[in-house]
Amino acid sequence: MRKGIWVLTDAELNSLPLPIAVLWALLVATVCVGAATSIWYVRRLARRNQDERYRRFRAILQQIADPNGPVVAKVAAAHELKQYKEYADIVAHVFRNGEQVVDEVITLQKRLSEKLDEVANLR
Repeated sequence: MRKGIWVLTDAELNSLPLPIAVLWALLVATVCVGAATSIWYVRRLARRNQDERYRRFRAILQQIADPNGPVVAKVAAAHELKQYKEYADIVAHVFRNGEQVVDEVITLQKRLSEKLDEVANLR
């Protein structure tokens, strides 16, 4: 006599095609693979976002360093640099007392492009 829908008798348990332990192992393995895939995807997405953010920061620096660019665009670009707190040390090298240091901007552009090439070669 059954007490519930999920209660199996010994005869029913023995007649299952696969033992319960194997079924549980398959379930756990599936969940582990799903979790590992999710972690891999999130890390990949974070890395892609970090690369895109770096490229945008580099484009802003190039816009500031452009000697033929309009002043309004340079001011807007300088204001946008506030969003990049992780690059505060680089921004400090670009500006001193509110003035742009042109030689250091060109040097930093070269260093940043070299770094970008290194990152591209790592892939």
